[in-house]
Amino acid sequence: MKLYYANGSGLGHLTRTLAVIHTLQLNQEPILLFTASDHTDCLRLPKNVEIVKIPAYFANNQRSYQNWLCEQIEFHQISEVYIDAFPCGIVGEWNNFPDYIKVDFYHIGRVLNWQNYERLEINRPPSFKATYLLENVDPKHKRFLQIHSQELITLDLSYPPAALNRKERELVNTIFSISDKPIWLIVHSEPQEEVKQLCAYAIEISQIENVQPYFVIISQTKPFRSITSNILWMNLYPAFPMFDKADRIFSACGFNVMQQTEMYKEKHMFLPFQRHYDNQFLRAKKRNFEQKRRKSIEPPE
Repeated sequence: MKLYYANGSGLGHLTRTLAVIHTLQLNQEPILLFTASDHTDCLRLPKNVEIVKIPAYFANNQRSYQNWLCEQIEFHQISEVYIDAFPCGIVGEWNNFPDYIKVDFYHIGRVLNWQNYERLEINRPPSFKATYLLENVDPKHKRFLQIHSQELITLDLSYPPAALNRKERELVNTIFSISDKPIWLIVHSEPQEEVKQLCAYAIEISQIENVQPYFVIISQTKPFRSITSNILWMNLYPAFPMFDKADRIFSACGFNVMQQTEMYKEKHMFLPFQRHYDNQFLRAKKRNFEQKRRKSIEPPE
């Protein structure tokens, strides 16, 4: 049996997990998804995937946390462990992991705020049979992964097809069929304060461009009162089925939304937000650089 370890509070870790499982076809046999996220109800799990909730109190007791992980690996007879994002875990729970646990470890690497993550005093992660890199990372981060991995493999992620139910599909189709205004999406799961900032940003852009769009907020937070009445609030997951027909997409710079908007760069506008371990500003910088570079080499009309 396989274990996929995605310990992060947000929806992004779970979204990336399902994409990795889909891309690598890890669920050809039973796989346990370990997570502490409160968003598991949003997921429509593929076959052979079962969720195991990580007890919240382990965050303050690393030794108990590591003992519990060892017990789980032995009890479920785990043969492969896939560790998402944090090579030594979110609080160092995989650091100096006991050598008597004989499993193959794999790492799923994405951008980290490496300067902050280093402060966990990580020094001996599991020896990874392979690290799958999903995006270019900080040079120090990459060097760390090279030292502790037998090989680094660049992985082009493929997201599973959206499994919307009938009501969700009908709602999405209705929005695009009856509106006589441009549809501007505002996509952000949480927190509410950041959704408000993205909403204000989109409204400001509409005023600058003298456009009167219909705003559709896709979020898992509670609705709030806005300065405009042209807003529909949807708790839709996943959101990307709406990207193709939308006239504009506003979002933060989390891993998944930047991946999913790669083919919609011309209509995607974004704001990076501060995170302790993620680095949304680096993703924003890379996307801006790519767009400027592409425009600089386009032939004149």
